[in-house]
Amino acid sequence: MEAYKFEDTEDYFNKLDKKIGLLKKVNGININRYKINDKLGKGYFKYLDFGNGIELVMTEFELLEDIEFEYKLMKKGFELIYCMEGNIFCRDYNLRSDVSINPGETHFWRSNVNNEGWMKYPKDTNISIVNVYFSETFFEKLSYSGSQKVKKMICDNNSLQITKRLNMPAIIVPFEQIAKSSWDRGLISEVLYLQSKAIEIISLFVNNEFFKKKSNDNSIIIKKEDIAKLREVKSLISKNLLEPLSIDELSQRVGLNTFKLKKGFKEIYKTTVFSYLRSLRMEKAREYLLKDNDNILEIANNVGYSNSSHFAAAFRNKYGVNPSVYREKVRDI
Repeated sequence: MEAYKFEDTEDYFNKLDKKIGLLKKVNGININRYKINDKLGKGYFKYLDFGNGIELVMTEFELLEDIEFEYKLMKKGFELIYCMEGNIFCRDYNLRSDVSINPGETHFWRSNVNNEGWMKYPKDTNISIVNVYFSETFFEKLSYSGSQKVKKMICDNNSLQITKRLNMPAIIVPFEQIAKSSWDRGLISEVLYLQSKAIEIISLFVNNEFFKKKSNDNSIIIKKEDIAKLREVKSLISKNLLEPLSIDELSQRVGLNTFKLKKGFKEIYKTTVFSYLRSLRMEKAREYLLKDNDNILEIANNVGYSNSSHFAAAFRNKYGVNPSVYREKVRDI
């Protein structure tokens, strides 16, 4: 098995390209894109360095053969990983056993200079993963009076586990938002959005690991299979904007009792089922206002409102202005 030294994330991708032959760089305007070599499979890696100690990677690929290699890391850093599909296998040689990262799981990984290990991407498996990498540089650049304390707690904490699976349902939301965001154009608005979500993930992790309070009596235990069902609830809501399903209907569809559905949905997505439905409707309405010349009543009907005044009130509550005013302001820009 070949062994490689990786100076940093960019060097990792360069070696996957030039040494291992797994990737081929396509372009690199703001967002570096790497395509899987046709002989080895299909898919891509996308890499974004924000320049402030945070890096973001989005991968979706399927291989025709297993890819295995040993590594030696030359840079200290921290990584938060969310697996949506597939599995990857890895081992830091400081650990006693291999680590499998599976669908629906989030993992934390800490690396130090000269860490050595092994990684495997299995064949015939659709692998979809989002990684947020951050270094101590991120904390050094924070304009916050307690940033040095936080930096010391995290970066100088040798007792912090090298790797661990995280039980943090709320952190899945920004990960999925990153996955669903457009990475295609590399516009500044997209880059800023992705950076905000990466920072949100880091803040959730820091708060959970170092500042979290004791759970209250109203908290519920959300299992891995519950998260999958709540993700299905979210999908069902988005697919039924015009004729939304009731809580009871959603409960029956996904096999989750109504109490856990409502409590779990709010805990993970920080909003109620109804508020999420309304937010989706308003976002779809905003898209119609920007793209189409339909009148306001037609747009209201298209997102499930039969009363244009009720629609306008909901839109105004979301965006601060009436739909017609919003359309005029945006088109004048």
